[in-house]
Amino acid sequence: MERTEIPGEQTQVDWGYFGKIYDQEQKRRIKLYCFFMILGYSRALYIEFFERAHIINFLMGHNNAFKYFGGHTKEILYDNLKSVVIKRAIRAKESKFNKKFMDFAGYYGFNPILCRPYKPNTKGKVENSVLYVRQNFFAGEEFTSLNDINRKSQEWLKAINARIHSTTKQQPI
Repeated sequence: MERTEIPGEQTQVDWGYFGKIYDQEQKRRIKLYCFFMILGYSRALYIEFFERAHIINFLMGHNNAFKYFGGHTKEILYDNLKSVVIKRAIRAKESKFNKKFMDFAGYYGFNPILCRPYKPNTKGKVENSVLYVRQNFFAGEEFTSLNDINRKSQEWLKAINARIHSTTKQQPI
């Protein structure tokens, strides 16, 4: 059963691995990880590519997404990512969270929520976004560098966030 969303209530975040490219600026092959943030109510999407999926890039992705959206929601839903949770307990409240991440969440004033383990449908909007980006932005494109893919992804976001969303029948931004 799909959750009924309230504006400003929840965002979903995840990482996606997109393989490797040859970065002509760095003159070497690099891995590509994509940071995803999607607003639950409007389905507005933010993506940014990084060479590594570590805490510094994770927090930078949040910062840049907050700037892009002009703020953040009350709660943000996460998978059991190491950037968020160091040790997952059966009860989310008993889990051990990453201190840097919790300091960041406290500074911005949002409530991090953990998904139930092995239940990817609890964050279906962001999971669907990963597939959507793979099929509608990444597939068949040529990228010369990390800077190039991020420049092109920002242009692509302008277009997709201006379209009428197939589920909400509204324009996300």
